[in-house]
Amino acid sequence: MHIKYILYTVLAFVLITSCNKDDDEPAVPNYVGSFEVTSLRDQCQDPALNGSVAKEEMGVCLFVTDGQNCIDLTLILNQDMTFALTTRITEIRGGIINSKAPLTDNGTYSVNGNQLTLNPQSLDPTEMTIVSNGTAIDWKVTTLSNGCDRIYGLVKT
Repeated sequence: MHIKYILYTVLAFVLITSCNKDDDEPAVPNYVGSFEVTSLRDQCQDPALNGSVAKEEMGVCLFVTDGQNCIDLTLILNQDMTFALTTRITEIRGGIINSKAPLTDNGTYSVNGNQLTLNPQSLDPTEMTIVSNGTAIDWKVTTLSNGCDRIYGLVKT
């Protein structure tokens, strides 16, 4: 009788200690977090047209006819499948710096494999590609008239 009591006590102890509340919590995917633009690149059919620009103090700056346009993006992907995208544009014309007010858009997102789709509240859905095991995102913003894809590179911060 005494051995049965010890066996039941040990069994109860093992069952209680083997259950952990953390076992029921889903793992946080690598892509959840904050990402900032670090580069812009043109990926072209003709490799001679390929080019890239690294982030500077005011963002990723492109030369335009009469100066520069600098773009700084921050994308926050939350675990509840919502996001916030903040865009800051700075124009530099004749040495004069004109920083525009930041624009923020919110919405939901979905992930299918390495494809991330943002569903903003005020814009059309847009697709991005998750790379580097979730620590970076490539966002093909547009296809230029010369056939090149303009891609923003975002890195997890």
